[in-house]
Amino acid sequence: MDVNTDFLMLEKMARDKSLPSSLILQEQSPARRLEAALAMAALLQGDDPVNGPPRGVFLVEARSSGAVSVEDIQEGAGFLLKTPYGKGKNILVVDGADAMTPEAANSLLKLLEEPPDHAAIFLLTSDAGELLPTVRSRCTLFSLRQEPFEDFFKSLSEKYPRVTREEALFFHHNRGLVTENLPLKTLRDMLEAWKELFEKRPGLAELLKAADTFYSMGVSSRSGDDSLTAYRLFRAVTASLCRDLLLLHEGKDGQLMRPSWLELYKKVDFTPRFLILLEELSELPFKEKMNVNRRFIITEIVIKFWDEEH
Repeated sequence: MDVNTDFLMLEKMARDKSLPSSLILQEQSPARRLEAALAMAALLQGDDPVNGPPRGVFLVEARSSGAVSVEDIQEGAGFLLKTPYGKGKNILVVDGADAMTPEAANSLLKLLEEPPDHAAIFLLTSDAGELLPTVRSRCTLFSLRQEPFEDFFKSLSEKYPRVTREEALFFHHNRGLVTENLPLKTLRDMLEAWKELFEKRPGLAELLKAADTFYSMGVSSRSGDDSLTAYRLFRAVTASLCRDLLLLHEGKDGQLMRPSWLELYKKVDFTPRFLILLEELSELPFKEKMNVNRRFIITEIVIKFWDEEH
């Protein structure tokens, strides 16, 4: 069952104690989905969400490797078996459930098959399609409605006063990249590198150099979440550029994410093969398996983009 919902509906269900005991909360913004989950947990326990972290909650998050381990899920399972506090529940919240290792997902599946009566399980994810079908089938899926752009832009500007409208629009479309430390500088660096490619009409040597530049922008120099965020950022930036180019080709200039790039976009030669590539890359997910060769994928995307365009 898939329910398209908002904060108010979830809060009402939590107050009425009508929430399913096992649910998936799908929302690209990690901060927004965790806020909703903790508010629901507080209301289930009979607490006021504004009074700090709710009682009886065990929170599992991805480790520095970017994965949720089987040990984390097993520890959470042990917590659920304990006697709950008062008349409340023991609530397991798995944030980034799509990052579970296969072993962790199988361990969770056993828990979902026979959950304790006094337990609730909240799985938080940006894409429920990344979860095992057997996990999804045992949970009710709630998809949070997208926050209106103007509200999002206002809240983002309060924290990052120098963020531009175009940058905010990008993050609104890719809210899974909106972290506590917004990768704003890396986004600007990547866009500047793409802009140089559009202006220069590069040869192979320049393309290889550009691919190394993209790779070095946080992907190779750090480990864990920062590295993964930088890699996903590259993929999301690439997809957004391709969507803009497709809109331009369709004569929908007014819908561009980056209208300031219009003159650069007009330099592109829309060959039939390039249009096919744009379709593929415009749907490019910013998530990827942990063990991929990121340098190879970045290089392949950059070279293929310009090879097909000519």
